[in-house]
Amino acid sequence: MDTCISVHEAIRRKAVGMTREQVARAVEVARIHERLRSWSSGNQQDQAVIRGLEQAHEEWLRIAYVMCVEKMTTYQLDQDPAVHFWLRDDGPEVCDRGRSPGSDSAQGCLCSDSGSVRSA
Repeated sequence: MDTCISVHEAIRRKAVGMTREQVARAVEVARIHERLRSWSSGNQQDQAVIRGLEQAHEEWLRIAYVMCVEKMTTYQLDQDPAVHFWLRDDGPEVCDRGRSPGSDSAQGCLCSDSGSVRSA
């Protein structure tokens, strides 16, 4: 079994130390990537990629919002209230290949060996 992390966890890790302006640019890039879903062929692999793009966009938007509300100049995991909630309830967000943490449904998962979005 390879260790995988959720799309949300990967985005949070990437965001650490980023400024509001950098996060705003990441939100815009994620929005553009998510719009590419219209080019999808509709097969299962494309659908997994689309779910990952949607989750990434959602997480960047959430981080931008948290930074505004918490008045962060740079994003820090220890200042993100949601991270404390998730770690308290579930522990670190890890998943078996093809599964999102805490989920019985097929959702995106980033695997450390390939960096690709997987689905069950």
